[in-house]
Amino acid sequence: MELIKREALTTRPGQSLVLSRLVEVLLVESLRSVPEEVAPTGLLAGLRNPRLAAALQAIHTHPDHPWTLATLAREASMSRSSFAEHFLRVMTVTPLRYLLQWRLALAKDLLSRGELTVGETALAVGYESASGFSIAFSRELGLPPKAYMESGRRGVVGFKE
Repeated sequence: MELIKREALTTRPGQSLVLSRLVEVLLVESLRSVPEEVAPTGLLAGLRNPRLAAALQAIHTHPDHPWTLATLAREASMSRSSFAEHFLRVMTVTPLRYLLQWRLALAKDLLSRGELTVGETALAVGYESASGFSIAFSRELGLPPKAYMESGRRGVVGFKE
């Protein structure tokens, strides 16, 4: 915490990079300190599992990659069936459902910034077309991406979160 405080209070070259890395380390150390009994399933449990962590890191690092169950299983060095069963047991969601949820979370963030079009956002999060992205976004969130972007992301009647 002292390093973060010191870095935040001084203006130096690379400050934002150093701050982001320090915050990452703080987050990882915080996650490590959570007893396993507190989080036997879910993201914390998945990140503790070396094989699942490899697949999760791949998804988080390259959300735009055309991931399939087979390619994710390869990242985890597991067979497809073992990976699918293990991922579901630990994460309480299927691998492809997790991928969908992650991509949509990223899309919501990108859309809320207003820097990219819906089509650019779709490509950035791994969809081949804006229409496929719009269908998935609307189905999952109850609102088309364009309306989400225009709504300011909160307080929209009928918005499922």
